[in-house]
Amino acid sequence: MKNRLLIALTALALSASSAFCADEPKTELGEKMTAISTAFRAIGRQAADATKNADTLAKIASMKTALEASSHLKPATTADKPAAEQAAYVAKFQSEIKAMIALVGKLEEAIKGGHNDAAAKIIDEVKAEQSKDHKEFRKQAAK
Repeated sequence: MKNRLLIALTALALSASSAFCADEPKTELGEKMTAISTAFRAIGRQAADATKNADTLAKIASMKTALEASSHLKPATTADKPAAEQAAYVAKFQSEIKAMIALVGKLEEAIKGGHNDAAAKIIDEVKAEQSKDHKEFRKQAAK
């Protein structure tokens, strides 16, 4: 009996969570950021393993491609800014994307050179930059 209740509650929770996610609008920038995040998580897991450098480089290339495609897009939070500030906000966003591309380039060079220990430090830099940028440019979930 308890198992049936647990299964029913789990199914209800899963269906409710997918219903909440379905309401969130998808944007081109959001899709690019999802691709970047997926690649970056995999890079973080395997960067220390020199035997996976070829796959890591492929993931870095996909990350760079998505970042470059994102560099001409506007964050959804642009509309929340006063009209007079929007151009500067978008310019700052694009500047931060270019800085991230440069960091990812450093990561790529470290992996190409077989400096996987240095790559781990660059990954930490990318994480810090990502966290800072998300606080500034990403819509924060309502609490």
